[in-house]
Amino acid sequence: MNFLETPAVFRAPSGFRGFVSRIGIGHVLEADVEGKKWQLDEPDRKGALFKLVIDGQTITQIDRWPRAWVDTVRLRHLERDRPDRRIDSRRPIDIAASPNGPTLVVVDEAGVVVHDLEMRLRRTVAVLGQASRVHAVAVDQGGVRVAAGFGHYAEDEGSWVDGTVRIFRVMDGSKEVSFMPERERIHALAFTVDGDRVVSACGQQVRVHRAWDQRIETVLQRRTEDDVAFSPRGNTFITIEAKNDLALWEVRDRGARRSVIFGDHPNVTALAFGLGGALLATANHEDIRIWDLRTMALAWTLPRPAETIALAFTPRADKLLYGGWTEADPYRRKPVLAVVDAHDGRTMLELHGHTDAPNAIAVDATGQFAVSASFEGPVRVWRLSDGQCVRMLDAKAHAPARVAFVNNGTEIALLADQLTRWRLEDGSRIERLPTRSGAPYGGDIANRKDGTRVGLSRAGALVELAPSTVVPPRNRGILDVSPDGALVAKTVEQGDLVLTETKEGKELLLHAPSSSGAAVLATSPDGIHYATGDRVAARLYRLGATEPSAMYPTKNVTALAFGAGDATWLAIGREDGFVEVRDIANGTVVASIDLRSGDVRSLAFRGDGRVLAVATSRSVCLLLTNEWQEIASWDSSVIQDPLKVAWAVFRLVVADNDGCLVFEYPDDRPPPRR
Repeated sequence: MNFLETPAVFRAPSGFRGFVSRIGIGHVLEADVEGKKWQLDEPDRKGALFKLVIDGQTITQIDRWPRAWVDTVRLRHLERDRPDRRIDSRRPIDIAASPNGPTLVVVDEAGVVVHDLEMRLRRTVAVLGQASRVHAVAVDQGGVRVAAGFGHYAEDEGSWVDGTVRIFRVMDGSKEVSFMPERERIHALAFTVDGDRVVSACGQQVRVHRAWDQRIETVLQRRTEDDVAFSPRGNTFITIEAKNDLALWEVRDRGARRSVIFGDHPNVTALAFGLGGALLATANHEDIRIWDLRTMALAWTLPRPAETIALAFTPRADKLLYGGWTEADPYRRKPVLAVVDAHDGRTMLELHGHTDAPNAIAVDATGQFAVSASFEGPVRVWRLSDGQCVRMLDAKAHAPARVAFVNNGTEIALLADQLTRWRLEDGSRIERLPTRSGAPYGGDIANRKDGTRVGLSRAGALVELAPSTVVPPRNRGILDVSPDGALVAKTVEQGDLVLTETKEGKELLLHAPSSSGAAVLATSPDGIHYATGDRVAARLYRLGATEPSAMYPTKNVTALAFGAGDATWLAIGREDGFVEVRDIANGTVVASIDLRSGDVRSLAFRGDGRVLAVATSRSVCLLLTNEWQEIASWDSSVIQDPLKVAWAVFRLVVADNDGCLVFEYPDDRPPPRR
């Protein structure tokens, strides 16, 4: 090894890496470098200084264990255990540093403050009050602009709202632009390398904004659908995602594309289309909401004291039928079936007779009759003019059940553990067919003796399928058939949505399958890629694309960082303390490092890509990227509860509970590559 070109790394108290002849408390640490004898004398009494001695000549004295870069000419840099500077802050929420400049931005409970690390200046660019807080911050490459993600907690709504991204100029603190607010707080931000775009994570969404005109280029949404229903049009359908959000999909060009996310309605238990698919009603244990699909907005909210499990619009959508329980308490609740005004929720009619909560409701095309089914049976036909039960049909409805008026309203069809049809005029049964899977998991497709298969869509259409039609297995999820029988949609146990063409049996592509609740993100040095991390994988995207170009399965991603310079690496930090580094050019694993020091909270490559800083819940360490060896570390005696790390050129900034620590590194000598 040529020590004139490559400095040796001396590290204590664990020892001089590779050059130690002996080590121990009260001993002399020695190494031979190019014929010269290097010694580090440890004092034998408290308070004394360490001495670095070369060939018997004392070079320097230090008061703590050193970690030093040395060569045969001179001591290049002595990085002490103590930081070079401390920036006081009231428990930093987030920090960001410009990779190519001295700008450091610190967010705490008082405001957003910009620091110039060279001139040691500070400037407040945003003052935070009780109504708003910043939870994420980012700085562009040159340190000219700062992006801040705002949000506040509304006690009356019980959620974070006003998730606004605002961009400030560092020079004077003026606001340059503000993006449209989102439903929740912004919890992660990043600039692209050219500064033209801002990537933000808000709730379950990841958004890419163009900074110059505020336009949204890409929206990624979590894909964990729990239910699906086709509209009467057949080319659109609604999914319930993560038990909170409602998504509208459009089937086109042999694929299905998510066109809008309406917003959260927690734990939706029932839904129904109205006005031929122009309106959508959803219900949970607290209220009923009516969405206008023409304007993509919430039209009305109808408070209900009942646990609603079934909904149906009248033909003109001026009235809404709901069925369920009067309350959640199983010892006090009673079944309820009522007609309410769809505009103000006023109860217009109550229908009495069921001994169990109706789980399926339908209204005929004239609006004169309604039919309801429950687990205790029988199926009841109601006259809506006076609320009288005009007919009772012998059947029970195992949930999930569907009931509908078919054949121009002359028949009633019930799909539960069996498919049953009756004539409305006299109540006589036309046919009863066992379904493919039976109760309670799969009443979906029934077989007639002539080989024809029959299904009942949630839109109320009796669908006859040819013998050659391909219908996928249900797998204990929710299954629905489009009114024209061309599509089958189902959910699987993991919650994903599968859409199949019945003619050829091919699955359609579902666009915008998002990252599953991405909580962390990073942008690449080329400004073309960005990555998101969630509980199941790290996903790599190109700007403007909603489909990931690569997915790296790994559990509980907590931190991400792209390699600096021309490196094509993506570092992925996990909750279990592992750091995995992948080459995004070919997807191979470059390194897998077990830090054994708590969950990884933050990752940051230095500007030249030669050093990776890692903050865990118990320590901060530096890794050389040529051999992925640890060259320095700080434990809780120096850094209390590390939160985040960032590089400002050759300065390492660490945020902890007490503020920010700045460690100076030499800019004339990069770390060694062995």
